[in-house]
Amino acid sequence: MNSNIKNILKEKVKREKASKKNILWNVLKSISQNNNIKNNIKIYTNFILDKKKEKSFQISRKHRICLLTGKRSSVLKGFSFSRYTVKKLILSNKLTNFKKNNW
Repeated sequence: MNSNIKNILKEKVKREKASKKNILWNVLKSISQNNNIKNNIKIYTNFILDKKKEKSFQISRKHRICLLTGKRSSVLKGFSFSRYTVKKLILSNKLTNFKKNNW
């Protein structure tokens, strides 16, 4: 269980770093595309963007991990839990307003 907690904590740190980097990336990109800003600043931001691109500035892949079990497989987008833990939560009435889907 300790390894699962470590994986979850590492993944949370990665996500925070990735979100900060992506925010900076979007700000620099919007500055470089803005027509109301001087050309010197645009050129400088383009230079920074090119430099950051070479250093693999953006993290292209981040794993989704179940918050309870630490599994990386079959994690649902809306819940950030694996499908097995979602099923357990529904059966124990901790998640409400769900129906069994019959075809």
